[in-house]
Amino acid sequence: MEIDKNFKGYKTWKEGSKQTIIGEPGDTKEDAIKFMHAHLDYFDLRGDFTFNAGNIVQNGNEFIFTMNRLGHVQVPRKFRLGNGVQVEID
Repeated sequence: MEIDKNFKGYKTWKEGSKQTIIGEPGDTKEDAIKFMHAHLDYFDLRGDFTFNAGNIVQNGNEFIFTMNRLGHVQVPRKFRLGNGVQVEID
C-alpha cells in the first residue's frame, strides 16, 4: 500500500465516513491499520480523526474503515432517566 500524495478525499470526511483501502494480495488487516495510521500522519489528521480497528470490514484485500472525528460526542435526542421519565432535546 502506498500513500497517494494527491488524495483529497479526507476533506469530505465527517463522523462516520467510510474510507476504503485496497491492499495488495496478501495484505492483512494489521497492514491496513499501519497504512491508515501513516495516512493520518502524512495528511496531519491524527488529531482530527481516528478509527476503531475492531470495526474494520475486510473483503479479501479491501478494507473499509469507519472514520471517527476526535472530540465528537453524539448526544441522543431522546433518553430515559432512571425513574422512567423520557426527556427530548430540541
